[in-house]
Amino acid sequence: MSTIVVGLTLVAALVGGCSTGSSTAGPTTGSTAGATTGNVADCRSFGGETVEAVAWSSGGEFLAVSTSSSADGQGRIRVFAWPEMNLVSQAQTDVLAVDDAAIDDAGGVYWFTWDPMADDGSARQLWTLAVGESATMVGGPLAAGPYVGLVWAGGSLIAMEGDPGPPERSRLVKIDIAHPEVSPAGVTAWTTRLWSTFWADRSGGWIVWDEYDEAGAPQDFVVQHDGKRQVVRPPGYGGGEMTLSPDHSSLIYQRSETARLTVLDLKSGQVTGELSQLEFYGGEVSSAGILAGLTAHGPGESNELCLLDVSDQLRSS
Repeated sequence: MSTIVVGLTLVAALVGGCSTGSSTAGPTTGSTAGATTGNVADCRSFGGETVEAVAWSSGGEFLAVSTSSSADGQGRIRVFAWPEMNLVSQAQTDVLAVDDAAIDDAGGVYWFTWDPMADDGSARQLWTLAVGESATMVGGPLAAGPYVGLVWAGGSLIAMEGDPGPPERSRLVKIDIAHPEVSPAGVTAWTTRLWSTFWADRSGGWIVWDEYDEAGAPQDFVVQHDGKRQVVRPPGYGGGEMTLSPDHSSLIYQRSETARLTVLDLKSGQVTGELSQLEFYGGEVSSAGILAGLTAHGPGESNELCLLDVSDQLRSS
């Protein structure tokens, strides 16, 4: 998923709050509904909940959506079948546990929890929710961490691992799904440059992240694939919440100056346009060219999930 926030939750709250079935706060179609073509978005709200993150399965058959509610301190992970947007599974959990979730090719989702009251040996856990099933804990306590972010790529889970140091450093790692308690395998080398977000494509062969030396310093986007490393410095103040287009020719990110999803051509390093006039706090484009984006919002404010067919824009960019 695009949003990168460490999941903080009490495990006991998660165990008591997981559920499946229809939601009392299901998606409500907005005034722009019914269209995912051209420049018109199909936007849906979730009964006052804030959409935190979205992710597509590799073939675009499933869309995972995580939300939070400031009213009751609860969150929910939902999985929809596309294009009907039928709800196929969901789990209720603590509000901060669902800010990052990865969806596999069968529509199952994974997320981290962290119990701040537990000792270091049992503080972090991995949870999963299969389609139509109840949420379950996977394996034993995680061997390392803290982890930030979670994506499904190459049949595995990839996350950012932090090392407080000194010096403070970070890297991307692959987590063994069957045995998450085992030390993870490094996907990238350790770096002392600061990171904010990362993303990997479904094959696991393409990884992109941003890094910088200190707050306010120029930002770089790094694209790694087939043993090659490309560094692109975006114009202006940069941005975050980046993904790649399905054909890997363009990098899509939320530009700092506009809060709009901006397309940057990797070959030229130049911005070629925007996917929408809406202000999105990140999003992801499916293999069929459907953008699922979460509208930008202020602290404590609800927002919307918007779906938009951007395949023609990406082909012409």
